[in-house]
Amino acid sequence: MKLNTVIFDMDGLLIDSEPLWGKAADDLFIKFGKQLTAAQYATTTGLRTKEFLQHWFSYFDIGLENIPEAEKIIVNNVIELVKTHGKPMPGVVHIINFFVANGFKIGLATSSPMQLADVVIDLLGIR
Repeated sequence: MKLNTVIFDMDGLLIDSEPLWGKAADDLFIKFGKQLTAAQYATTTGLRTKEFLQHWFSYFDIGLENIPEAEKIIVNNVIELVKTHGKPMPGVVHIINFFVANGFKIGLATSSPMQLADVVIDLLGIR
């Protein structure tokens, strides 16, 4: 069986988005008069945005009714941060070009929202 497809994970492999998610979270929590320590933030790294917010809103006793709007704020902030500060991880452009040149189909795996995936795809020029 000849291999013809490669699937990349987006966050942390193609781009280093975690610091951008952290900044977006920090900006959001400041609006509620709260601040996560780096150690606290690390305990919930990798959770989906809604789960992250449910955890910390419960912890800080912030009304859970604020989660839908807070989720939109964080995602929109991350999208803007990726547009302005997002960079491919070292070697990513080379390896993507290698697979494209060799006729591979490229897939993207992520639990991030599709709007963010679209921004990363554009950033990497792999449409």
